[in-house]
Amino acid sequence: MSARRACGVYQNVADRGLLYRVPSYAVASNLLVRPEVTPILYRLLQLSAAPLAALEEGGAVAPDSTGIQTTSFGGWREEKHKEKREKKWLKVHAMVGTRTHVVIRAVVSETNTGDSPQFAPLLHGVLEDGFHPSIVAADKAYLSMDSYQLASDLGVQPYIPFKSNSVSRGRHHTSPSAWRKAFHLFQANREEFDRNYHRRSNVESVFSALKRKFGENIRSRTPTAQVNEVICKLIAYNLTVVVHEMFENGIAPEFVKHDKPASRL
Repeated sequence: MSARRACGVYQNVADRGLLYRVPSYAVASNLLVRPEVTPILYRLLQLSAAPLAALEEGGAVAPDSTGIQTTSFGGWREEKHKEKREKKWLKVHAMVGTRTHVVIRAVVSETNTGDSPQFAPLLHGVLEDGFHPSIVAADKAYLSMDSYQLASDLGVQPYIPFKSNSVSRGRHHTSPSAWRKAFHLFQANREEFDRNYHRRSNVESVFSALKRKFGENIRSRTPTAQVNEVICKLIAYNLTVVVHEMFENGIAPEFVKHDKPASRL
């Protein structure tokens, strides 16, 4: 909703004692345009996922990306003036836990950013945040010997399907052992490989739930505010997952113990 229409929400929350006072309608907009807010929001995203680390212990994580559309255009000018304007959108790269569907790490980037370069920072981030997955399942966009080697070095078993032109050994008859092992499993026991690989389907459920709950579009107009608004959506989504696990598995989430000192705004 628009900033002014959100005033009713602020009032409702304040009436329940969750806010000290009702803020100005412009407080969210004024905050989102500030570039120094971005790293704080990324940290809040990590904190929102932290209480679920125990539930994801020894499970699988899955990276993928999706597009988030920016301010939509109406069809009137196209109809009247025959204008054709493309809608701009941002790309969200996320690593999710396949058991709880929580977004553990995410990167918001420009439209045409590749998926594969995000594999390493996302996987490193998952481990830095105290998650200990045994499997990482990704689609062919992340396929490379480097991805297999990295996951193996970090103690995580990768399941990334091979392309039709993939070979067991590299150009100079060398390839990571993790690549060769997975390649032979892919060829000899496709059923077992696919059983682990298809855990990545959970990431599609995450993106679907995110857009259904919080909308497919963002309202912000400036690049900084757009990135910050997308991260806010991810945080809000993670909090719904935490609430679900409170009732489903009886967890008592604690965010403070995972926090690090942050600069004040």
